[in-house]
Amino acid sequence: MEAIRRKDYYLSIAGLVIFAALSAGRDVFAKELFKQSKMRPAFATFFICIVSWIIFYVTASVARKGPYLFDDFRRASREIKVLVYWSNVLTLIGFLTALMAIDATNAYVSALIDYGGSPIITALLAMAILRETSSRGALIGLSVSLVGVIMLVGGLVGGTEVKISARESVIGTLCAIVSAVAFGLNQVVNKRLVVYGLVREKLWLLRLPLAVVVLGVFAVTKGMPDLDSWAVLVVWAAVGTTAPLFLLVFAFEHLRVSNIASFLFLVPLFTFIGSWSFRHFSDAGIALYLISGFLVMIGVFVTERFSYEADDDGT
Repeated sequence: MEAIRRKDYYLSIAGLVIFAALSAGRDVFAKELFKQSKMRPAFATFFICIVSWIIFYVTASVARKGPYLFDDFRRASREIKVLVYWSNVLTLIGFLTALMAIDATNAYVSALIDYGGSPIITALLAMAILRETSSRGALIGLSVSLVGVIMLVGGLVGGTEVKISARESVIGTLCAIVSAVAFGLNQVVNKRLVVYGLVREKLWLLRLPLAVVVLGVFAVTKGMPDLDSWAVLVVWAAVGTTAPLFLLVFAFEHLRVSNIASFLFLVPLFTFIGSWSFRHFSDAGIALYLISGFLVMIGVFVTERFSYEADDDGT
């Protein structure tokens, strides 16, 4: 039994590293798609969501040995249904604005603001809505992370990054902040749903339909982009979004939340490496990215460690 637990532990750690690499690769590749083709963030969000939803639906149906008809959701209480509806809205906003931020700036800026901003929003909302308390260490970590985000935003708007115009900096920053707020709110909503007994695999299945429908209508009315290979797009959506989510679910089943938080700094780190490799930012912005990124990652690491020190239930 101990050998099995040890095996699951190391598999979960490996899964987290792969999760970070795939997530970073998805965003860096998205920037390349926006540069090289006429595909826009709205269609990219739609494609990510519909591919992920189909895979999660097939998985749920296979597990039930029959088509999943949402019977458990239809029998759920009104409070759970309202939370699921809000999760749909926040998922749509979070994914769309994240890709809009990547389009306007680059994947690293989006990842850093999202990664640094979401924990701040989540912690504040958890204190206000869920009446949770934060330790002094967690508040110090939040403050350090906030300084890093402010430094990054100030440098971008001030023109430190010559590859991004002032207008693009403002639009990209605002989109990234909205995405961080949406995902922060969604974390609080999802925590309530998990407390009610909703498993994470089902949660992803239920939180994507609104994005699929709304952005699907947009994609149809605006016309499909002219792409050389749709197969590449399918692989990008499945490998870059759906696979990392499955890996994250597996990690949550076998690791403490504090263990998982310790590895999430790899997402902006891998994104930085990918963005630099594809020359998505200039040499003039390197110092800004490194210093602000260091502050954000240290701050988030401290915040997450102290936040889940007392209450580590995996939610």
